[in-house]
Amino acid sequence: MKTYKLWALFFIANCLNSVNLLAQPKNINTYAVVIGISVYKSPGIPQLNFAASDAKLFADFIKSGGAGKTIPENIRTFYNEEAHIAALYQALEWLKLKAKRNDRIFIYFAGHGDQESLKDKGQGYLLAYNSPRFNYRNNALSISYLNSVANELSIKNNAQVF
Repeated sequence: MKTYKLWALFFIANCLNSVNLLAQPKNINTYAVVIGISVYKSPGIPQLNFAASDAKLFADFIKSGGAGKTIPENIRTFYNEEAHIAALYQALEWLKLKAKRNDRIFIYFAGHGDQESLKDKGQGYLLAYNSPRFNYRNNALSISYLNSVANELSIKNNAQVF
């Protein structure tokens, strides 16, 4: 519990220190995809106690304007069973369509991450609600895909990604 909350506080403090988020011109928007999964469909994946509630706290922070002005339509939240793999990929594609120059993008994930096998050492995955215990390549959010989304948002769209 303490580790999750400390990490969330560190993340928020780091974001606030790196950019003056409160001084935001009118034509800049803040977007967020917030994911918190405490309960997993697969019995082989251990349940977590505070992931969904930590994600809800982060979403509340974004909604409060603490990370720059935003409107409810610019925040996508996924908690537990809402966080199925198709919804997560769709939300990241939505970010790529919406983000424009200098917009602020937050991607927050609280849940399990894993590697499928020792042979696949370089590839990590964030597990969705409906990810099976194995076969992550087709059923979980790959870290390499997440990195490519962040790169596209920051390079092609000229957005700030946190």
